[in-house]
Amino acid sequence: MNSWTAYLLSAAIAYAGIRFVLLYRNENNPKYLAWAGAGLFYFLGSIAPVFDAGLSHLNLGDWFQVTGISLVLVALSIENWQDRPAVARFPFIFTLSPLLLILTFILVFNTLYIKDILIGIYEAGGILVAMLLFGLFTSKYFDFIYALLGIGMMLLAFVVYWFPGQIAADNNWIWHSVLSAGCITFVSGYIYALAEKHRMEEEEMNGVPA
Repeated sequence: MNSWTAYLLSAAIAYAGIRFVLLYRNENNPKYLAWAGAGLFYFLGSIAPVFDAGLSHLNLGDWFQVTGISLVLVALSIENWQDRPAVARFPFIFTLSPLLLILTFILVFNTLYIKDILIGIYEAGGILVAMLLFGLFTSKYFDFIYALLGIGMMLLAFVVYWFPGQIAADNNWIWHSVLSAGCITFVSGYIYALAEKHRMEEEEMNGVPA
């Protein structure tokens, strides 16, 4: 990535990661740590060409990307775990199972095309799970609609990135821009929805009518 939109994307990912770090510092919730870690590794993946000199055989960008999507899936798993009633929760350790994807990548990281397809499958699965989960959240608290909109923009960027032919390859700025907007919309919408949810819960506890 070497266009100005690539730097925009790196900045948007860094922004999202920092916002989740601040959330974790305030609430010490493991899902925020997972989201922040995903942002960190995706940011490292976005600037991986800087490290590639003499280390291209390690495919650092791919490893950062796989670790990032694994942490996204961990975050989504924790979101799902915490949203369940206590009696319906599975053991918390199972929320870390997406990290096993990193181990499976060892088998293909040196291939030419399979690794890209595998990463694409991981990311498509993550986006679809996020849309389903945040669609459920939105049905309960409508304010999550903005976070869901951000995920929808990420899905659009994913589709554009994988668009067959030379059009997408020659116009990286399209998916860079859409994905940047999606990252910022998601994290901003997520934080806004959390604030509104907490406010409503406090009002209910204090007996304030909605």
